[in-house]
Amino acid sequence: MRGDRPNGAHVAVADVSTSIAGAARAAAARPKASTAARVEFHAWTTAGDFAAGTGDGVAPGQPLGIVVARPAGVTRYHDPYLDTDQDYEYGTWTSPLRRLGFGATQVLPSWNARTPAGTWLTVELQATMEDGARTGWLALGPWASGDGDIRRHSVSPSAAPYGCVDTDTFTATTGHHVHAYRLRATLYRASGTPTSPRLWQLAAAVSAVPDRAEVPASTPGPASRSGTELPVPAYSQMVHAGEYPQWNGGGRAWCSPASTEMVMEFWGAHPGPDQLARVHPAYADPSVAVAAGGTYDHAYGGTGNWPFNTAYASAHGLNARVVRLRSLDDLERLVADGIPVARRRRSTRARSPAPTTASGAICGSSSGSPVPATWSSTTRRRRPTPRCGTSSPAARSRTCGCAPAGPAPTARPGAARAASRTSSRRPAGGCRRSPTRPTPPGRPGCEATSRRTRRAPLARTANDE
Repeated sequence: MRGDRPNGAHVAVADVSTSIAGAARAAAARPKASTAARVEFHAWTTAGDFAAGTGDGVAPGQPLGIVVARPAGVTRYHDPYLDTDQDYEYGTWTSPLRRLGFGATQVLPSWNARTPAGTWLTVELQATMEDGARTGWLALGPWASGDGDIRRHSVSPSAAPYGCVDTDTFTATTGHHVHAYRLRATLYRASGTPTSPRLWQLAAAVSAVPDRAEVPASTPGPASRSGTELPVPAYSQMVHAGEYPQWNGGGRAWCSPASTEMVMEFWGAHPGPDQLARVHPAYADPSVAVAAGGTYDHAYGGTGNWPFNTAYASAHGLNARVVRLRSLDDLERLVADGIPVARRRRSTRARSPAPTTASGAICGSSSGSPVPATWSSTTRRRRPTPRCGTSSPAARSRTCGCAPAGPAPTARPGAARAASRTSSRRPAGGCRRSPTRPTPPGRPGCEATSRRTRRAPLARTANDE
């Protein structure tokens, strides 16, 4: 396990909102304004960034970020999953207003932090809409890297009529757009103790991607021309089917942590020996099981919460973020630069019970499962990283099962590394897949999601001005 200082490697979740079949059919087409994706990623990471915001009860941390100093107050938190009550001191930091150059339909925050025993944090979003109205503070839920003090979980609050948070993403309802936003982080520590969480990055990926069945293909880039194969460890979530039902039982449900762990280990980050020792000795690839436990969202009932995945990676010493890429061009640049990217892919190709590498399919149902991507020199299609639902090395050289779904691209210093995703509904606990029933025309709104109606209480931390 890495030391306390985040290193130069970055972990990121990438979503490229493209259709494999559609791109192939439109190989000679050029993007039109009506189908162009608008995306932005912004992070507050430096001492200057945090100084530009508003802090209450926090101070600069060492070596980076902010920590609780002189607490802003004390609150009692009831954990609905542990059924425990505990008093916590807290401090808050609120970002400056971030104005956008376009009307966004989705905002996906992420954060990097360490939460020692007895500490945790929450991140909230406030959106300014097209008419100038501001939503309330919308919580993404309490988060800690461990499960001893609280159980990390999403809360999915509503901001009707403007939109809602669906697990980890604020999605505007049809006809509404986000024109600016603020983020707020609240750091908690057990009352009377000096130990504090440390937050060193608060970020958001913002996007406006039109509804489209096909995406014009762009010119192949350097990764396609040269052929780039990155030595990402080959793990499969499918070999874990039936393991640890309290974390949704492995298999397709562990797409995200399998991807996260693969990219973490590419950069040399991995769980510590004490964590690995708690995994059943008969289970293969114990680090994937550790990642599943460390990313599990107790409200969502699965491991596919992307900010929880990147936060898990950050707790192992990496800089992690969730971003959205405009196209496969951006993805190719990352791969060509030696950065493995786990991306969410959706395919309009007919489902096949026996997917093959030649078809480009990753799952029999491949409408939302992120996969590690590399490039061959002879085709613009992604060459799947080996990972099959078997422990056989030979079998792992083929594509098989559901590809890792969720967070995990990584990056070198200074590079933007990742992408959020589209607003497709996700079945509880599974990989991110397209809706199982038709959604209304236009962009899916809150009413078109499968979000459970959970309203687990959060500790009161500050006023909602």
